[in-house]
Amino acid sequence: MSARDIPLRVAVVAICVVSALPAAAQTVPHFYVRADAGWSRSVDGNFQDVNFPADHVITGTGGTKGVLKDYGGAWLLGAGLGMQFSPRFRGDVVYTYRGTYRLDEFDQAPLPNSFRANVTSHSVMLTGYADFPILDSGVTPFIGAGIGWASNTLDSLSWQPTSTANITPALRVAPGATADGFAWQLTVGVSFLLSNVLALDFSYKYFDGGDVRSGAGNIFANGVAIETYSGAHGAFVSDEITASIRYHFGSL
Repeated sequence: MSARDIPLRVAVVAICVVSALPAAAQTVPHFYVRADAGWSRSVDGNFQDVNFPADHVITGTGGTKGVLKDYGGAWLLGAGLGMQFSPRFRGDVVYTYRGTYRLDEFDQAPLPNSFRANVTSHSVMLTGYADFPILDSGVTPFIGAGIGWASNTLDSLSWQPTSTANITPALRVAPGATADGFAWQLTVGVSFLLSNVLALDFSYKYFDGGDVRSGAGNIFANGVAIETYSGAHGAFVSDEITASIRYHFGSL
């Protein structure tokens, strides 16, 4: 190659690089922040005595071991940080607060007990999403899966047998507890592009937050310890509908 060919080849390479910059910029990952709000409904609570043969607190039909299934529903709020790796893939880390759920259910004892408890949950989830843009419409269906950590707190567990004609049984109270552990979730939804940096997501999520449990300890009635209790435990699982706003530090 002669010396006079060098400037020409440098010019050609420079033109190619400059021409490629817009396309390359579209593939450079960029960060986004998000804010979530929605409604969560518990399912399959499976809340039962840890040691039913010894305690006989949550009772089923015919004096068998009983199960409470429903913690009710609660609002959720979340915030997080994510990265758009490509037009079809992104991931984020999101903290979510869920609460307060309210257990309010009868067991199936011959003289049914009315059980009540308040439950709240905190979670931090790492989730990956596959996006499926519909041409240039600004509408993008997506699916996602995530893993993380959840902390579920039951304030206390109280119950009271149904009143009879002669007596109103005393309210009984057992201590609460917090359960921490592995959590996972699956989500499906659709995103709407509001501007070149702003997107609005609507999604359904199946969330498995691990365990819910009451504490082992004394049962109190009218402020007096009357017996001990091994506690109760169940699952924290919910169906959730969420709206999310994503702000991207880079054009979508």
